[in-house]
Amino acid sequence: MHKIKLSLVIQLISVLLLLLVPIQLSGDTIAPVNITEAAKEDWPKIISQLEDAYNRYPNNPEIKNSLANAYNNYALVLATQKKWSSAEKYLQQAVQTNPTNTAIKQNLSAVYFSHAYDLYQNYPQTSYSSSSYNTAKQLVNQAIAANANNAHAYILLGDIENANQNLAAAAKAWQRAAAIKPSIPGLQERLVRVSRDASAEANMNTKYNMFFIIKVDPEVEKLAGFDINEALDSTRIHVSNDLNYTQNIKIPVIVYTVDNYKESVPDAPSWSEGAFDGKIRIVLTKYKNNIALLKSTIVHEYTHAVIQDLTNGNIPRWFNEGIAKYMEYKYGLPPRINYLAQAFNSNNIIEWDKINDAIVSPNVNLAMLAYQQSFNFVYYMVQRYGMSKLRALLDLLGTNMAFDTAVLQTYGVPLTTIQRNWQLWLPDFIAQWAEAPVPAIPDA
Repeated sequence: MHKIKLSLVIQLISVLLLLLVPIQLSGDTIAPVNITEAAKEDWPKIISQLEDAYNRYPNNPEIKNSLANAYNNYALVLATQKKWSSAEKYLQQAVQTNPTNTAIKQNLSAVYFSHAYDLYQNYPQTSYSSSSYNTAKQLVNQAIAANANNAHAYILLGDIENANQNLAAAAKAWQRAAAIKPSIPGLQERLVRVSRDASAEANMNTKYNMFFIIKVDPEVEKLAGFDINEALDSTRIHVSNDLNYTQNIKIPVIVYTVDNYKESVPDAPSWSEGAFDGKIRIVLTKYKNNIALLKSTIVHEYTHAVIQDLTNGNIPRWFNEGIAKYMEYKYGLPPRINYLAQAFNSNNIIEWDKINDAIVSPNVNLAMLAYQQSFNFVYYMVQRYGMSKLRALLDLLGTNMAFDTAVLQTYGVPLTTIQRNWQLWLPDFIAQWAEAPVPAIPDA
């Protein structure tokens, strides 16, 4: 009787082996290689049959390998559905069942990495604390333990360390990734940036804040009449309330002297007072007595941080800048519109399909016009439709919806119609916001 059962099991396994070849991932991250076909299988039933067979015949290598492969394949199907815990459990069982299978270990590493990356990218959905980063860091270390050559895991580890201002640890992780796979896009740029930051921040002091990781150059730390903590906290409250935003992680804030700012952000235009690239970077000198301008810069850059969170970066640069300037208008210094007025009067308004390039133009006059035009358009949208519509638009952009589509869905009219109506409205606005013309700034 047992011989007949064993014969039936062997026949079953020989058929299943055709299906249960381990599904390998392309590189270090999950890719749908054969997973579409695998998803059609009834894996729980197959696994149950194989587990029963393995319990009866634990020394049969075909049953053992097939069971490990079944765990592996089902895990990858679960991973594509972002059922991370279940996927990791089945891959752990696959490794325990067949510890010599390198492909399965690589898959386990890839799933740990993908889980960590998903958590790292979607931390706003977690409660406020550093727990999301800590969990992501734990997972990425497990990915490295399962596959020491997972270069993407080292990159993510460096990103996590960098976000927490652990620059030496970030550099170490990225250097390890470069030793494994130096051609990964963005890796060399990370190494250059962390080297610059480490140099510029070497002698900076750290200030405590519940919502920010603040580093300040000692030369400017004691600027009379200015408190970086107070400015950041006030900005966070105002901007977050307007955009219905909850800050869930600490944002790095670096306060530089002019020279250190140029060293750390060498591509910033000469007129730049700050930048946001995942970190808020502010230029502050001990000779600067325009506290209102400093606070306005902080409002601008913090708004960029909020928009990055809300949209995952899926927003045209000009519109991003327009919102940041609008927040300055509300909580900092009202932006000037002298360039916009001159452009309107001379029929030189920037065409909308060219405004992104104008924002970063080396021509300072053109860049200033682009900023003023972007601000004024956002100002018009909020006056005409309300702040709640703008917030709804940012939510849709956060789903990776195209900008034109999101505008149409939010406002009920095409973007081109709003732009045309803005230009019809503009003359009255300019008349009400009259400013004395200022001399043109020479090209940079």
